[in-house]
Amino acid sequence: MEISDVLLRCSKKSAPGPDQVPYGVWKGIYGINQDIIPELVNDMLEWGFHPPILKMSTGVILSKPNKQDYNDCARFRVIALMQTFSKIAERVVNMRDSWTSRTRETCIALIKRDHYHRGRQ
Repeated sequence: MEISDVLLRCSKKSAPGPDQVPYGVWKGIYGINQDIIPELVNDMLEWGFHPPILKMSTGVILSKPNKQDYNDCARFRVIALMQTFSKIAERVVNMRDSWTSRTRETCIALIKRDHYHRGRQ
């Protein structure tokens, strides 16, 4: 379910990184076998290893609109096109961190509430 949530949020218009693998490929893989992507992400996290090839990105220089002088570097911005699998893995980690944070905050709040109420008896 975690991967399906992430893939649903991936734009079909998003440009892929240097490997040129669009999100549609990952969605197709997930449609055929729902175990492959979670296993890859979990193995990366368990081993603490992000393959260097997945860290590669392509920098694209875009000109800012309505600028007069394009000889000034401030008239441009750079965007990084990351590998789509790396973006999927990053979103999974963000979801897990968010869940862990909310769960931890809830536990702390419950402990504080329980401690406060016990002390007033």
